[in-house]
Amino acid sequence: MFNFACYMPTIGDEYVFNNIQKEIDRGLKEKKILDASIFYDQVGKIDTKNVKCGLFPSTDAWHFKGKMFVVSPAMGLKMINIVNDINVYFGHGWGSKNVLSLLYTKEKTKFKTIASSEEYYEDYKRLTGEKPEGIAPDFKNLIDIMSKE
Repeated sequence: MFNFACYMPTIGDEYVFNNIQKEIDRGLKEKKILDASIFYDQVGKIDTKNVKCGLFPSTDAWHFKGKMFVVSPAMGLKMINIVNDINVYFGHGWGSKNVLSLLYTKEKTKFKTIASSEEYYEDYKRLTGEKPEGIAPDFKNLIDIMSKE
């Protein structure tokens, strides 16, 4: 079991927020994670009555220790620069696609990658010559993939 976090640009995207929340709920219920946090750059209108994790602005990430899923290379670089014990996983296919940023980040860091679909799995292999750790459409089984290490 581990502490899980997801770092998103905004928590205002209801579809994305609800899907990551479902995965967090499953991870907690099945005792695959100890605790969960969602970090964000921009707040948005969301229904928090059933949220079972902490919601924090990204500036509070320096308090976190555990495994963190990020949706862009730039977010991954920010988290890797925090000196805490954060193991970063990059989600390929969730954020905007910036090939040069991806290649630069991959060259400078050692974070693992999880694809959002079979298409993005193959895209990542083609771009980097490496296989992602797995595929997690709509964040399903994301925690299982991150638990393998």
